[in-house]
Amino acid sequence: MKWRVEKLERADRDFVDQYLIDHDFHGYDDLAELLRRRGLDVGVGSLKGYASRLRNQRKADRLVARTTEAALIQRSKASS
Repeated sequence: MKWRVEKLERADRDFVDQYLIDHDFHGYDDLAELLRRRGLDVGVGSLKGYASRLRNQRKADRLVARTTEAALIQRSKASS
């Protein structure tokens, strides 16, 4: 499912992403109001759905980074 946020211009999506990260994925009502003031009609439900996906993606990215780091450390130890 493509959330309304994903259809926004890149700069607006970046704003939403940064807001969600800065506010630890809270404050959906305030974010929806900020977006309305910017002329964007994005409801709280859409923000929550998008935020859930963003949060899961960030977790997956951190897992990949940790796995890659562990593999590099292991290779480094093996070649020493």
